[in-house]
Amino acid sequence: MIYVCQTIIQVKVEAFTRSKAIPSDDPCNNFPVLVRVMVEPRHSEEMPCAGVDVVAVLDASGGMQGEKLERLKEAVMVVIDKLRAEDRLSIVSFNTYANRLTRLTYMTDHGRDIARLKINKLVAGGRGDITAALREGAEILWWREPESSCRVGCILFLSDCENYEIFETEIRPEFPVHTFGLGIDHNPKVMKYIADMTSGTYSFVNQAISRIKDAFVLFITSLTSVAVMSIKINLTTNEGITISSIESGGYVNNVKSNDRSGTIYIHDIYTSEWKDFIVYLRVGEGKKELMTIGGQYLSYNTVKHLANTDVHVLRPHHDCVQGELTIHRDVAARLMHIRLEEGISTMLEQGPSRIRLQQLWDGIIHSEEGRGAPEDTLSALSVDVTEMMRDIENPKEYRKSGMPYTLSWLSSHKWQRATVKGTR
Repeated sequence: MIYVCQTIIQVKVEAFTRSKAIPSDDPCNNFPVLVRVMVEPRHSEEMPCAGVDVVAVLDASGGMQGEKLERLKEAVMVVIDKLRAEDRLSIVSFNTYANRLTRLTYMTDHGRDIARLKINKLVAGGRGDITAALREGAEILWWREPESSCRVGCILFLSDCENYEIFETEIRPEFPVHTFGLGIDHNPKVMKYIADMTSGTYSFVNQAISRIKDAFVLFITSLTSVAVMSIKINLTTNEGITISSIESGGYVNNVKSNDRSGTIYIHDIYTSEWKDFIVYLRVGEGKKELMTIGGQYLSYNTVKHLANTDVHVLRPHHDCVQGELTIHRDVAARLMHIRLEEGISTMLEQGPSRIRLQQLWDGIIHSEEGRGAPEDTLSALSVDVTEMMRDIENPKEYRKSGMPYTLSWLSSHKWQRATVKGTR
């Protein structure tokens, strides 16, 4: 079955140095450069369109009886309705055993009817075997026909999961599992653990159907916009410049042994997304030309190469610097996100604390990055921090509100990908 698209997607790379200049006689050991990777859709001639493969793994254990199961069914109906004819869906339910209800099926009118019939017949009961269900989902994607290599494949996991045994279980990491916790009594730590082990994201929704529908419309709309995969960003420094480290969140990066070159790998990018990475450089005295950024990517099963982007700074004398050392607003925003993520992760290891979280946030907003970041970044992060503090002094309530919000925020930050957070 062949489908066509009328849009060509091209990858664009931009770079922003921390400041326009480094004083000429100052060596700099940790100079941040923001590398931004984004996609640019361009209207063009018709061309093959790959589509996506989604395996919906659905909790049908005893804990899902009643209203929860009805909410789950309505959520999956949204997925069925939003997938395109070139997309495929497989449905796996699980209780005591994993049950493959449908094979990967194109979401044509006939395919949708089959999927809806299977969902409407779901009943809940028994004990949920998460491990078997996730293994079944991965097997479905693993044994696809060879020509499916250009199709995005992922698992959509819906559950009110409470099972701690998953922490002792090996989870197959080949395909991302995007987890959605249903209801205020799901276990956010379990859901984020599954997502983390598979390079997926963790979201949570309550039992308000409008909120659930919004969550899955966002997810499927984004997923079906993927047209670029296997992005490889190559970093090559000039003489006198070396890479000290790369901050890439969950994305794999590698710095070669001579510290003169590095690579960042991105599995896929939605057309509505961009990815920001911080590359820290050691800059020798007087050096202006810092590095060159290139790479390649896969679009509609065709390998394409990125045009090289050169990165440089000014090297004026101290008395000529003036405003050239002002931090770039986008660099400041990314550095704020990184610092907040690192601080929250440390706080959670020590135990949630309103005082520590407030001290962390106060330190960030009064830092040079905080003063240089855009107002909308400060405002959005301030809202996030407030939500993370919700009921933090009441462990039982915090598990229902602040904890899932915090873990979903961390998941979103790790992959720079939207997650659904909040229950209101």
